[in-house]
Amino acid sequence: MKSNLCIAVPRLNPALLKVRVCSASNMSGPETCAPIVIPPLHNTMGALFVGVAIAGALWGITTMQTYTYFMRYYGIDRPVINIMVGTVYALDTVHQFMISHLLYTYLVTNWGNPVILGTLVWSILIMVLMTGFIAVIVQLFLVYRVWILSHRNYYVVGVILLPVCGVFGTTMAYFARAWPFTTFAQLALVGGLSRAVNVLGAVSDVIITAALSYYLWKSKSGIKRTDAIMNRLILFCVRTGLLTTACAILSLITISVFPTTFIYITFYATLARFYSFSLLATLNARAELVRSQGGFGSFATSLTLEGGSSSYSSRRPPTEHSSSVRHITIKQETETTHEFEMKSHPYQVGGGNKSVAV
Repeated sequence: MKSNLCIAVPRLNPALLKVRVCSASNMSGPETCAPIVIPPLHNTMGALFVGVAIAGALWGITTMQTYTYFMRYYGIDRPVINIMVGTVYALDTVHQFMISHLLYTYLVTNWGNPVILGTLVWSILIMVLMTGFIAVIVQLFLVYRVWILSHRNYYVVGVILLPVCGVFGTTMAYFARAWPFTTFAQLALVGGLSRAVNVLGAVSDVIITAALSYYLWKSKSGIKRTDAIMNRLILFCVRTGLLTTACAILSLITISVFPTTFIYITFYATLARFYSFSLLATLNARAELVRSQGGFGSFATSLTLEGGSSSYSSRRPPTEHSSSVRHITIKQETETTHEFEMKSHPYQVGGGNKSVAV
């Protein structure tokens, strides 16, 4: 018995497209049709498309920033910093491939198949995994900066590490629980973990930003020119911290208010980009801050790991105040040269001879 399959698309309300799948047999008998309802796509595929487009544009910016970093600082910063930047960019690239694969699967591979809208594609979970890795690498780097700025205050760093480790552990738990799932409906089983990831992410970003801003503010020396640099660094920390915090909060709000849509993916897909941007912009800002101060010595304004070499630094013998932190000596030439020795810590600047540990 041979059957013919036809699809009749009637003229209905554009907001709700009904597709009638009809089958007619060669034998006499009434035609049977089963209506298939395609829901509005603006808050699912539309939101996903917007998220992928924004993430793709930001990936282009991180690509440019990564290229700029390696052109300026490869062989200057310690190898561990170079490896960290390369790793973050590689993870960011995989992340972009995953969300692109997600969009392609829904809109191209399964075009005209409304059933796919309820199917959980594996690439979305890999995207979550990549975001978790990128976030923890960048946050640990920023925690290291707090550790240096706070004179190795283990209590402060310990408090900050709690939400940082919490968000990473929760992300891994979410990935492990959700990996066997095949439908979006099943994600309701891990809804609590999803909200916890966003809450802990926002909390950790706020704490890190507040700690960096506080210790940079304490590093002010009272000299107008150097205090201006401190103010710019504080503003820079706040701006980069606000980007990731805002994304986490918006993702939390949208997944709570609109759990059956993809609106939250729009924000979560860009979260990894803002973490990468925060790291790369911090490292690349060194040269820009030097230029903006009209050639103010060799003031390298971002941190590298201890003991690293830098073409910006001028070496001096260790003193009683020296630690394993590398020192940079900056001299401001005047007719009368005054030498001030201070116990150095990151971003601390003072007197005619300014010592900065980075």
